[in-house]
Amino acid sequence: MYADTTAAVAPFGTLPFAEYGKPVVHALVKGSSRKTMPLLAPDEATMSIKTATRMTAEGRMQGESTTTATGSFSMMLRQAGTAIQAVGSERAGQEALRRIGMTGTASFDLSSPPADLVPSYTITTHYDGQPNVPWVVGQGFPMPPGIRVLPFAGDGLVGPLFNRNLPATEPTPCWSGSAVEEFSIEPPPGKHFAKLPPDTDVTTDNLSFTARWKETDRVISVRREFKSKMNQALCTNELRATTAGALAKISAAYPLQISLADD
Repeated sequence: MYADTTAAVAPFGTLPFAEYGKPVVHALVKGSSRKTMPLLAPDEATMSIKTATRMTAEGRMQGESTTTATGSFSMMLRQAGTAIQAVGSERAGQEALRRIGMTGTASFDLSSPPADLVPSYTITTHYDGQPNVPWVVGQGFPMPPGIRVLPFAGDGLVGPLFNRNLPATEPTPCWSGSAVEEFSIEPPPGKHFAKLPPDTDVTTDNLSFTARWKETDRVISVRREFKSKMNQALCTNELRATTAGALAKISAAYPLQISLADD
């Protein structure tokens, strides 16, 4: 069993993403032995984000986001919790709203102190914000993700999702894992959403991504799910080219827009 004693928020038996599959030297009584760290198993690193947003008649966005993670993703979430503790929930919330182009109030609830190394970790966010650029009837906008504390589903596990300048020939670290996002939004009184964006399906031998849209009682929702299963620590050659092509299709699913219409 391997442990990183410098990773302050790593549950025992969990390593940072970058250490899986790396070469390692075992120091023995007689000589040494070169080995390779184990790969990240498909079910070890998971993350899920659930966000419900309501639009008020004044154009404010009110909602709640809950992010839960295990494995290496839980380390990332604990690091975010440590940063929130350092500056305080209110200040961290205002900064988070500023990053998504809103003003208002927000707060973070930690499931436990980041140093309590239970296998799963959760951060819940409550927010009430006014977009700096108001959304009006007929104007398109992407599904609001709420206050995000972990990457987009599909970003990072097998390469950067939105770095279009990275050549498809450039080797990138890749890991097994899964990420799920479930977002919903309720329109303000007297309005409804004009139409649903199309669903998305992307599949290769090593990954899958789906985005499913639906409308129930005026509320629009989307569920995005990404899964990867890698048998090597570095995506190179044909695997990298195939993965890069898949990431380009996945990234195109995020800017899809919805818009308001009068009842």
